[in-house]
Order: sequence, then structure tokens, then C-alpha cells
Amino acid sequence: MLDGPLHGHLASDPRVLDVDDESELVRRLQSFLDCHRRELREVPDTELAAFIVVRAMEAMTHGVAIEDPERLKNPHYAAELTELLVRYLSP
Repeated sequence: MLDGPLHGHLASDPRVLDVDDESELVRRLQSFLDCHRRELREVPDTELAAFIVVRAMEAMTHGVAIEDPERLKNPHYAAELTELLVRYLSP
């Protein structure tokens, strides 16, 4: 599992998440993943991995907001979603 700096960056780096355009978010996340390749599982296509992470995060949050919005208030929601995404990227 990724317990080091990458986990912290994915959970809290505002430069990665401060965008309005999904394609820009994918580009920034791809750049982030490229800079942290040694901390990741072998990812053959960082652009695709970034796209999957962004879409998974968006789908989870959108689905929960529609089906069970109270879950968004759960203080563990963000940590659990981060754990899901970090494990996808972990070696």
C-alpha cells in the first residue's frame, strides 16, 4: 500500500484538484503520476490511469450525491474514497 508522500499528495494537494475542466484535471493528475512513478505500481499508461482515477472519483461522488447524499457528510467518506484510489495506484 502507498503509505508515504503520494498518499498525502493525492489526499490534499490543491494544485491537482483546483480545476474546472475535467480534461485539465486528467492532465494535471497525469503529470503528478509521472513525477511519482517510483511510488506507483507499474502503470503502462499514466494518462489512462489518471482518466480512470478522475472518472471513478467523479462517479462515486455523483452516485452518492444522488442515491444517498447523507453519506457525503460522513467524516470518513473522503478518506475511504482516497483509499480506493490509492490502492488502485499502489504497487
